[in-house]
Amino acid sequence: MFDPGQLSWQDIESVLLEGMEYINHIESKRERIIHKSNYKAYKPDSSIIQKLKEFLTITDKKMRILTLGATWCKTCADVKPSLIKIVENVNSPRLRIFLLGGVKTTMESKENYYFWAKKSPPEFHNRKFMVNQIPIVYFFDELGKCLTRIEKYPKNGLSFEKFILNIAKRYLK
Repeated sequence: MFDPGQLSWQDIESVLLEGMEYINHIESKRERIIHKSNYKAYKPDSSIIQKLKEFLTITDKKMRILTLGATWCKTCADVKPSLIKIVENVNSPRLRIFLLGGVKTTMESKENYYFWAKKSPPEFHNRKFMVNQIPIVYFFDELGKCLTRIEKYPKNGLSFEKFILNIAKRYLK
């Protein structure tokens, strides 16, 4: 079971890309087009974006989002551009998104057993991240403490923007 208390921002070894820099770095033209199309198509809920903006103006704390995945992954190509667009719409220095791709193979998703290509980034091997599927989205506070994570999509039908607002209100008081 994932324990956010065991993971910190300092456990990240790879060079991260921020926001649209991630999409623009994708080498495969086909995969880059898919990511850009999903980015353009995603329409964040403006009322929740406004609430998130307002909340971030009254707190002195910051939150960083980290996503792990791969450019070839269809779910990653949906999730990552959506999160980038949300962070851009919030447009606050208190909320930033960093992205890491590079999974080189699929995984065996049996509990406590992970098989990765050796060329995948070290975070995919690090048991503190407990990667058993992609994409995974981690939330960190300004001190680098991992607050929580979600696998693929938020549960209970929440939108990403609503989930981010809930995390912010819970942890950035």
